[in-house]
Amino acid sequence: MAFSPSVRKSQVPVKCNLCENETIKWKCEDCGLLLCTYCKDTKHSKIKNAQNHMIVDIKRVGVHSEEVDCTNIKCKDHSGQLCCLFCINCDSLVCPICIAKIHKQHDLIEISEGFNTKIESLKKGLSKIQTNRTKLETKKEFVEQCKSRENEKFTKVIQNIQNHGKALKLTIDKYIEELKNEVNENQKAITLLIDTDLDVILRSMKETDDRNNETENLIKATDINKFFREVSQIEKSMEIAFQ
Repeated sequence: MAFSPSVRKSQVPVKCNLCENETIKWKCEDCGLLLCTYCKDTKHSKIKNAQNHMIVDIKRVGVHSEEVDCTNIKCKDHSGQLCCLFCINCDSLVCPICIAKIHKQHDLIEISEGFNTKIESLKKGLSKIQTNRTKLETKKEFVEQCKSRENEKFTKVIQNIQNHGKALKLTIDKYIEELKNEVNENQKAITLLIDTDLDVILRSMKETDDRNNETENLIKATDINKFFREVSQIEKSMEIAFQ
């Protein structure tokens, strides 16, 4: 688990900054607060503009404490040239020849600054992914509860119909069977609808988990060439996912 230097040196157990609970699970990057799950979901959300804050798993705090090498990145367009800056306008790394030919009037920043900007963008996207994952989990639980309640209702209905049939004359046996079939067909139809919703949620959860893993892996990447090859694609996928 990665904590800040001050936390590592402390001999006193780290507690939630809002309730003194020692089970710390989250950190708000905007407030700097260490939070337990209960306070993250209840108390922190009441802070002004908290919906725009980035909450991260405490295990991910300080994940990029090691510096990456931004000095030996080969230019993809000009053989033998090393990239020296990052072009904000074109969202790409550039070498001196690139700058002279295309990027003279563009906004250029240090590669490390561009890297850090992309990391922050990924972190915000990751926070949205995790929030979406939590929402999907809540929806999944709700749908499963609905399915369970419906199954209980159907079971009771069938039992009542069967008990009633025992007390009736043979002349109404056909009517009893028709009632049972109708209930069964209704059960199948509703169960199908519920299972369809559940399937959509599960597929969305898988897509979310895949996007989460890809983003986490890219955030931890030390291969800068690979990072800048893939970061734009992941950023675009995040934009599409949260439209």
